[in-house]
Amino acid sequence: MCENFKAMKYNVQFFPEARIIKIPFAPINIDIVYSGLRIRYFTGFRLSTDSWIYIPGAKDRKRSWISDNWDYKSQRVINDCKAFEGKHQVSAIHVNRLLNKVDGNINDDLFKTELPPTRAIVISFLNGIFSKQQRLKPGTTEDDLASKKDISFWTMYDRYTKEAKVSPARRKQIKVTMNHLNGFDAKLTFQAVTADKLRRFEKYLLTDKKPKSKNSVSGQLKKFRAFWNWAKKEITNLHYPFEGYSIDAEVYGDPIFLTKAEMDILYNAKLTDERLKRIRDIFLLQ
Repeated sequence: MCENFKAMKYNVQFFPEARIIKIPFAPINIDIVYSGLRIRYFTGFRLSTDSWIYIPGAKDRKRSWISDNWDYKSQRVINDCKAFEGKHQVSAIHVNRLLNKVDGNINDDLFKTELPPTRAIVISFLNGIFSKQQRLKPGTTEDDLASKKDISFWTMYDRYTKEAKVSPARRKQIKVTMNHLNGFDAKLTFQAVTADKLRRFEKYLLTDKKPKSKNSVSGQLKKFRAFWNWAKKEITNLHYPFEGYSIDAEVYGDPIFLTKAEMDILYNAKLTDERLKRIRDIFLLQ
């Protein structure tokens, strides 16, 4: 029942930033484009532009410079040339080794997931390679830190069962819903959950070996929706399958009230069990 997701398309480019007005040093940047998002990242390295020559009128500004220390075809520092990290010179081998590491690891570390990585996750991946600390804006929480997280469906649901701010009884109910989903499709992914998939899950609950009542099914689906709302705050661009699916309202029969005489009988009943006494008192107070 698992629906395979397609490989995510992305593009990575390495280039020194070159402006029309010559600057003493050109920062070596990385551009990563995927899922409509573009991230520009400064590697921490710069190239001297002392001998660079600008050719006016070129359509591509990156190629409008004749540089003696950067190869635009390979997108690497030319061998035997020097780059700068702060005020310190570093070899082309050192810089190119880290750029090669980005190329070699980016697919497996970022784009073999069912959903696009967040900007924070991409920055964290690059920070790990270039040994840089991420600067956090005031008010940033732990959830905003640029740490690569496993955002697969079951890992996120397991986190939800532990992190949801609910009562112990409610937490048990959340785990029950998780078990029902696992029985329905143990290989479920976020991408596979659609309005049609929700309808099939509803049918599964109603016709399982131990079929559930309509009210119970509505309750399970509401708990699943609560998880999805939580996950949507964690994952960028997560779709919302509940927009095309409505959960039936729970239906109950007409309430039956005790008469005053019946309440008096219950109130005056002689009970020796303290637990039953508490239950009786709570019932009457309702």
